[in-house]
Amino acid sequence: MQLPPQPEPLRTRIYIDGYNFYYGCLRGTPYKWLDLLPLFERHILPSALVKDENGRIRQSILLESPSIKFFTAKIVESVARAADSVSSQARYHTALRKLYETRVIPGRKATIKPESWYAQPELLKAILELAAPVRGSKAAVFKWMEQVNPYLGDQRPIDMIDSHSGASQVLEYIRNYLAQTPSRPDDMHTSQA
Repeated sequence: MQLPPQPEPLRTRIYIDGYNFYYGCLRGTPYKWLDLLPLFERHILPSALVKDENGRIRQSILLESPSIKFFTAKIVESVARAADSVSSQARYHTALRKLYETRVIPGRKATIKPESWYAQPELLKAILELAAPVRGSKAAVFKWMEQVNPYLGDQRPIDMIDSHSGASQVLEYIRNYLAQTPSRPDDMHTSQA
């Protein structure tokens, strides 16, 4: 018995209205710093079941680049709801361009997710205020937070700050570190803090 041939995948292009996507899905969440390509490739398209005229499920795959078209307008500063809305949107758009506009715009200065877009912005602010003088800058603190830390259960602080308890644990670790090394806080080792 010969099985019927597998149907060709559905070649898909995604069009996103940035305004509606933000207000419909992202506003008030910690997921604003979102990489759209993995979102669709790994989560949305595999979960979409489309059947052809014979009742066979057709898998959707993204077309070759540009497979996602993101449309939005810049936030007008005079109507922005938060003080950092304009700069936060600009940072996000810069990050997307660095990732997907031919991985050719390296830039000298890293584009960092706006602090207000994290799940625990107040705890993150406290972490940055304590650790930046030790590490030398906020960017250096974020670089430190990307590393696995054996003093935090071999977790990355950047992952921990998504929850209140995790962010509190990172903050407590930094406070304890500073209390133990008051004379030379600049010796904070990457493996420790």
